[in-house]
Amino acid sequence: MNKEIQPINVGDITIRPDQNVMMAGPCAIESEDQMNVIAHAVVKMGAEIIRGGAFKPRTNPDAFQGLGEEGLRYIFEAGRELGVPVVTEVMNEGQIELIKKAADGHPFIFQVGSRNAQNYDLLSILGKTGIPVLLKRGKGSNIQEMIGAAQYVMSGGSPVLMCERGIVSFNSGDPDKAAGRFTPDHLAVLRFQEEGFITIFDPSHAAGRKDHVVPLALSGVAIGANGLIVEVHHDASNALCDGKQAIDFSQFQQLMTRARAIEQIVKGDI
Repeated sequence: MNKEIQPINVGDITIRPDQNVMMAGPCAIESEDQMNVIAHAVVKMGAEIIRGGAFKPRTNPDAFQGLGEEGLRYIFEAGRELGVPVVTEVMNEGQIELIKKAADGHPFIFQVGSRNAQNYDLLSILGKTGIPVLLKRGKGSNIQEMIGAAQYVMSGGSPVLMCERGIVSFNSGDPDKAAGRFTPDHLAVLRFQEEGFITIFDPSHAAGRKDHVVPLALSGVAIGANGLIVEVHHDASNALCDGKQAIDFSQFQQLMTRARAIEQIVKGDI
């Protein structure tokens, strides 16, 4: 028997089981101007929540690690100016208070990346904040492991948005040679929803290349995901993080137009 999915409130935004909410913005916050330009553009085109990482876990320690507190200031300033919530990544316990301080009461979602999907100490602490947590699926985590991880958060009282972003499989690897950077598990969206979770689909990390992001995102809408989280950049060729998978403004507008049309079909409005 399927569990009832409860709506999650983030400021004035209510993420419901009968809709698809759009979260968009850069992978990493690189400057005040970059954050403002992208945030204003995606919100104008219909994004309800802006995303951006101030703390970035990178495979290579010499890669750009984010602007830290400075980046938090930029994304929350943009969120306040535009009147929309923010979603940003937290990597360790010490960053929780930094993010809450930067928010200063502005509504936001803690994002837990795939590397921390089973960091139970961090998940338990986040659960006690009462702030919604976007929990990204671990690269090799199965469904039951992710449900268990979510329970660590929920046991403290915070609601969880489960995020399907693809797993490592024989089809994943270099997106120019393999089927994708990661293999998206569409059935996981349905299984997480059966367990009562608002479920967000991340096409950017699965695709790994911008020309595959829009069609993959639309497949997430078509299967009934409750939202998308997409990487958007105005100058992706010079992006400091994940530029290859960041779509531009024209691609994002195309995505918004097509996603809303598919959403109407899924809901039975057409």
